[in-house]
This record gives sequence, C-alpha cells and structure tokens, in this order.
Amino acid sequence: MTRVSVSYGFFGSNLGDVAVTMGAVALIKHFVPDANIKIISPPLTERSRPSWRRFKKELDDVNRHTFDHRLLTFALDTPPCEDFIDEMLKPGPIRDQLARSAGVHDADMVVYSGGEHLFSYGGAREDWSLLGRLLPVLLAPDSAICLSMPTTFGPFESPVSKELIARVSRRISAPIARDKRSLAAFPGHIDLGLDPAFFLSYGKVTSEPELARAITNANPTKDGPVALVTRRQHAGLRAGPNKTKALRAKVADGQGAQQFDFKYSASLIEKINESGRETKVLVQCDADYEMAALLGKRFKDIHIEQPKTLPEYITALSNCSGCISSRFHSVIFSAITRVPTVGFYYKNHGHKMPGLLEALDRPDLAFDAETTAPDIVVAALSTAISEGPLPVSSAQNHTMELLTRAFGGGQQAVEKPPTS
Repeated sequence: MTRVSVSYGFFGSNLGDVAVTMGAVALIKHFVPDANIKIISPPLTERSRPSWRRFKKELDDVNRHTFDHRLLTFALDTPPCEDFIDEMLKPGPIRDQLARSAGVHDADMVVYSGGEHLFSYGGAREDWSLLGRLLPVLLAPDSAICLSMPTTFGPFESPVSKELIARVSRRISAPIARDKRSLAAFPGHIDLGLDPAFFLSYGKVTSEPELARAITNANPTKDGPVALVTRRQHAGLRAGPNKTKALRAKVADGQGAQQFDFKYSASLIEKINESGRETKVLVQCDADYEMAALLGKRFKDIHIEQPKTLPEYITALSNCSGCISSRFHSVIFSAITRVPTVGFYYKNHGHKMPGLLEALDRPDLAFDAETTAPDIVVAALSTAISEGPLPVSSAQNHTMELLTRAFGGGQQAVEKPPTS
C-alpha cells in the first residue's frame, strides 16, 4: 500500500475545481494501483458537502483530511519572513505537528494538484495564502516522493513568493505546467502538459462511470446552439477580495448591467444571434449565476442551464455546436467532448486561458476581452466550427509520458487511445 496525500481537493460549486480533483485521483489510481489516497481539502461548507458526498459515493476508497491553510493569515499587513518559514520547516515538534495538521506526516507520496492557486502579485495576504497552499509539499517527510499534477504557476512578484516557489521547485520531482505561460514563472526546469481534467476519460484512465459515459457519448452537432460560459471581470481569487467585494456591492445596488463584462457578454449573444444560431448560457459555478440571470432578463430567447454535477454539465455542453468560454475548464470540457471552442479572458484572471490555448498550439483561439471586439470572437468560433474540434490526443499522450516518468516509470503502462 502506498499512502498518497493529494493537495488540494476542491468540492465547491465550481465544476472546474471538481474536475481537477477527479482527474488527479483517476491518474493516481492509474499509476499507483495500490494507492491509499487521502485528499487534503479546506473545511467543507454547506455548498461543498453535497459535492463531496457525490464524490465519496463513487470513490468510496478515497478519504479526506481537513486542512485550513487560511489559519496562516494572521499577519495580513506584512508578508511572512524567511526566518519564520525556516523555523516552521526545521526538524522538530513544530514541524511534526504542522505536518500532521496538513495531512502529510505519514505520506509515502505527496501530489500537488491545486490548479491555478499558486501566485502572488505582491500583497501580503497573497504571500500568506501561497505559504499555506504550499505547506503540504514543504512539510512532506524527507522519504516521501513529491510530485505535481500539471498546474498553473505564477506570477510570483514578491520576494517571499519567489523564495517559496524556489523551495518547492527543489522538492518536487518532474514538475509540469498546464499552460505555456507558466513555464517562465517557474524556477528551474519544468515540462508542459495538460490539466488533469483532460483525463476524466482517457484509455484506461477513468473517473466515475457516469461521467466517463457522458464524455464517451458526447455528440456535438453543427446545428446545435452555441454554449456561452461567462464570468465576472472583477471577481474571484486573482481579482482579490477588495475588488470582488466592490463588484458585489455594485451588483446588489442594481448596477450589474452597467459593467463592462455584462455589456461584452450581451454583445457576444447579439453577434451569435446575428449568425443565425441560438445561445445556451451554461453556468459552471454559483458565482456565474448572477451574470446569467441578468443576461436572461435582457434576452428572452436564450436558454440558461446550471448543471449541478459534472456528468450533467458535460451532457449539456456536448449537444452544442460550439462554445465561447471565459472559464478555463469549459474550454477543456469542450475539447474532451469534441465541441469546437474559443476562449476569452480578462487580464486580471491571470495567464491560464491564453497559456492553455498556446499549449494546444492554437493561440489564435484565445481573445483578450478588453482589446477584442465581440464580433471577432464569434467569427473565430464560426471558423472553429467549420474546422472541427481541437486536436488534443497528441498532447494527452505527451502528458501521460511525462507523468509516467514522474511516477517513477509508472506502475501501469501508458494506454494511448487512437490519435484523433
């Protein structure tokens, strides 16, 4: 039995985060058949408990350990200093207790699988958060193997964050980035692969059966509606709590329809309508529903769906002719269900969206919403629909080869599906 601690697992309303966790577990089970997996996650909330229960029902042999890294945010006005970090990590009772709290004290292997949550733009709050997110790797026993699933790294703009990621780079074997722009942010050598969500159903790598069936049975049609997955510009982890709070106040005050992101999304729908296609607004997480509801008031003929599970989301997406998405994982969901897709993004959401499409050799399918007219985005989708879905099998195969080496040669042979 190999004791594997996976940091972090997410079970909230964002189906993209859930997909990262499910894909990582499926890959670990493939490469380490005797794995005893423990997922390290933040405390469950009322919103995340149903997701965890569904996950546990399908993967009863996977356990969960609560570690709230937010407990480290007790000094938000100044970043953690190097002496403090050294004191935490030096051998002794403090490190031993922290390792136990983080769920890695008895691990044979620690796998980082945190998606986009490794960055600092220079604020003390972000530096403390970064330290908390990296602690399971930094506290891993010396005898443990430390790996990373393909992850977004950076930017790291503060001295503390650069030092922290340098420490992690020395601890992780065979690090892999999930987008091309992360390569420059990571100190030392790093390979380029694909996000774990690309492997929810891949050869002998399979997640829970209902999800695998939904992916396998996907049947996009050129006559179907266009899926629009859109999010707020000034909200979310990278935007920061102050901007997110200010945006919520404006929305609560009835100003949501006056924001640039709403106007841009509305213009996308107008251009989709002009192209003769219908629009289906898909809600990937609860934070996107308010935008969808505003669009529903503006356009009475659009269809809004908020699937609660990954299989439901995949099914809702897979009967569309194409997808325009500002959500990173909806681009991935489109790719694995063979739905042609383009991505648009706001700069304050980081480099993951353009970096993903650059990794797939299609940088022409990623659009900066602040500098690109909506009609150009819709025209690009029309071209993508005529060209067909993104070819991803070669990049999937390459990622599996990287992971095979990372897992020490792999306890399972890499099963390569036919190249599409």
